[in-house]
Amino acid sequence: MGICGVQRFSDLRRSMPGVTERMLSRQLKELATDGLVHREVYREVPPRVEYWLTDQGKTLMPILLALRDWGAEFERLSLERDGRGGTFNAPHYEQAALPAMADAACGRAARKPAGGVEEEREELARAEELSV
Repeated sequence: MGICGVQRFSDLRRSMPGVTERMLSRQLKELATDGLVHREVYREVPPRVEYWLTDQGKTLMPILLALRDWGAEFERLSLERDGRGGTFNAPHYEQAALPAMADAACGRAARKPAGGVEEEREELARAEELSV
């Protein structure tokens, strides 16, 4: 969404299997009310609704990525501290709302937990340059 273009509701829904249709719709409407997402409703049969990040919404991407990375690192360190170690995988951080929407719009797989952070930031910067 936004940095990669327009995204239909059904595509967003498929990209976030753990989110109910009702909750996704509610959150998207709230993001639209807050001016972070543009919501375009087409009066057709069947109804079509498209979303994309506004310029203001795009400014949140680096912040959301940083929060996601912090949370993943915090959980990894907590697991190590508690002696549970092992391979770290945090799918609940991979589904952060706006980054997941941007990934879905770009046709990319869900983002990885902390690890490829610099590559992700470079990719985001390239996408932002293209959208300007």
